[in-house]
Amino acid sequence: MSEQKQMKPLKIQDGVARSEKAIVSRKLIGNANGNVTLFGFDEGQEISGHSTPFDAGAFVASGSIRIRVGDETHVVEEGEFLEMPAGIEHALTALKPSLMLLAMIRTPKEK
Repeated sequence: MSEQKQMKPLKIQDGVARSEKAIVSRKLIGNANGNVTLFGFDEGQEISGHSTPFDAGAFVASGSIRIRVGDETHVVEEGEFLEMPAGIEHALTALKPSLMLLAMIRTPKEK
């Protein structure tokens, strides 16, 4: 019988220590099918354009982040969520110090 992992709530605001002029991250859960990562952004920090084989969703827990998905740009504010489909280039810029939860889920390949 496997041992049960001790579970306790994580206060998102305390999940990563934001750093001046940097992006910090902490993987909260993950396996071969996807993961959930908490990011802390200082104002002006960017993740350059890239695509992944995962469907992703960004939830802004605090702050404000400009997210470009393909040809569309959105300003995602505290409490808002934005989907980023697999295979489509996306990029992010923090408009002010921000916390973001990123969930990535691998979509099964069709048979």
